[in-house]
Amino acid sequence: MMGAPHYVWRSAVGLVVLAAAAWVWATSAVISNQVRDPESAVSIGVWPQAIAQGRTAANSYARAAAKKPTAPLHQTLTATELALARSSYSSEPLHSRALALIALGKEKQVGLTRASDVYLAAEKLTRRNEIVNIRLMEHHARSSNDEASFRKLDHLMRTNSAALELFVPAMAVALAQPRAVPTLFPVLAAKPDWSVRFWNEVAKRPESHRNASQLRRSLVRLRAGFERPTTTDKALVAAMVGAGNIDSAAAVACSLSRCDNRQSGTRSYLNNGSFGQSVNMVPFDWQTFANGDFGAEVAHRNSTLDISALADTGGLVARQLVQLDAGKYALGWAAKTESNERLGGLRARMVCASDPTNAAFSVAPVRMTARQGGGTFVVPPGCPWYWFSLEILPPTNGDGFDYQLDAITLQRSPKPA
Repeated sequence: MMGAPHYVWRSAVGLVVLAAAAWVWATSAVISNQVRDPESAVSIGVWPQAIAQGRTAANSYARAAAKKPTAPLHQTLTATELALARSSYSSEPLHSRALALIALGKEKQVGLTRASDVYLAAEKLTRRNEIVNIRLMEHHARSSNDEASFRKLDHLMRTNSAALELFVPAMAVALAQPRAVPTLFPVLAAKPDWSVRFWNEVAKRPESHRNASQLRRSLVRLRAGFERPTTTDKALVAAMVGAGNIDSAAAVACSLSRCDNRQSGTRSYLNNGSFGQSVNMVPFDWQTFANGDFGAEVAHRNSTLDISALADTGGLVARQLVQLDAGKYALGWAAKTESNERLGGLRARMVCASDPTNAAFSVAPVRMTARQGGGTFVVPPGCPWYWFSLEILPPTNGDGFDYQLDAITLQRSPKPA
């Protein structure tokens, strides 16, 4: 990568900077912001030429940098621009843009570490200079000063939309690294304005899902509002499931919502099997489906799963993910219908979530014909997560129906004595 530093990054902060390096060096979006927003406060009585020289140097540097998007920031600086900046700063020592260019000039000669004193001096004049913030962020990252580096990163993202577009995706990528969780935890714990955007970016990156799960659960343990599930959490869990990272998704979901029902003192593997809770962390709670012909809905105020279908229609109406060991499981249910007829057109299925077409994980479905009844699933070894699904079969008599499922359980069958 052109312009990237040639040393081993020792922290996740460094990985963030490195991941963004190709764009950081493309200073057109960063430096042009300073051209559009020049310094406006000039002390009375200062020789005007000093300010003009500083602005001329900064504008010239910005134009040149925009033409070399992969070059390191300091390499673009010319001797003429540096001379103008020095002349400006000698007459106006509060000109932060001039001092930022002087810092770049020193970095070009002796490297970032030895130039850091000038960047720190420029920081005292202003906290809004993007050159200074970016170079100090990298300096702190090289020194493994994660806290200081992320303070710079957070400040950049709060004050510069271009930096926000750059670093949030870079942080989502860096979350996959081993040291990322303890590094990012205090940053996210401060509830920065960009946190929702960060989690949305993480959801798109399966390689970061495992650490994302750990990070989110660590925040839950803080309480302070982190224990309440959000729309972003639900989207993250859904993305993890979609990417096949079901263990990570389950850990997040179960830290934010109850995941095991207890019915009559006996453990049921189905969550919210009595339908008395509002649906929360799908698909570890009921995911329901509906169209104009058939569908289902959890009516938690009535503690029922309401299922309906028009004549000659059917399909998947509800499902959730369950984690099962190999063995026999007993399915039980209780339902009612408008005319107390048999259920007939309802069945329960189990399909391996990670390998749904593999015959080795096939489980025979159970027809739910009686209003109260039971059945048996035999789960083979090798697949830890199954979709438990309820499906409507098209009625053989050509009529539609309305069911209310009051309760459903899935329990491990006792082993014979």
